[in-house]
Amino acid sequence: MAAVRIDGLEDTLRLFDKQPANAKSIAQKAMKDGAKAGAKYLRRALPGRWRALPKAKAGIDARNEIWCRFGMYNNKVFQGHQPKAYQGADAKTGVYDWFKFYWQNYGTLTRRDRSHKFVKPIKPNKIRRNEVGQPHTNVYDRAVGAAMNEFEEAFYASVERNKNELLNR
Repeated sequence: MAAVRIDGLEDTLRLFDKQPANAKSIAQKAMKDGAKAGAKYLRRALPGRWRALPKAKAGIDARNEIWCRFGMYNNKVFQGHQPKAYQGADAKTGVYDWFKFYWQNYGTLTRRDRSHKFVKPIKPNKIRRNEVGQPHTNVYDRAVGAAMNEFEEAFYASVERNKNELLNR
């Protein structure tokens, strides 16, 4: 009976011992790079007024799992016209741009986007001063599809760039 001989067994075992930490580090870098690329694309794809809102976030949660997000985040910016209720000496706050973007994207009152599920639907019996509202434009929905492609390309490019780091440790 022939004997089985494995050369470099210690190196192989060392590689397997260190792989989970290395793999997690490389995956986290790739997720962060992908999220940044997605947010960068959103900034380019959106109208000028909303370009300050896209942000990228990545990290490790309490269960030691990697996560990333990119999208529209409220950075508490007030720009442009503020309603009368938010003007004057008594007004300390305004309407955040994130809400204005949300209203532009999904519409208000009777011009709401029918395909979007709202937390509070329009009450049909309520009489309003201005029943028409702002029409929806769906600018975010159009930009997100291409931003996901940017995320994937940057993710895979980052993995390819850092894969030697996995093998060297």
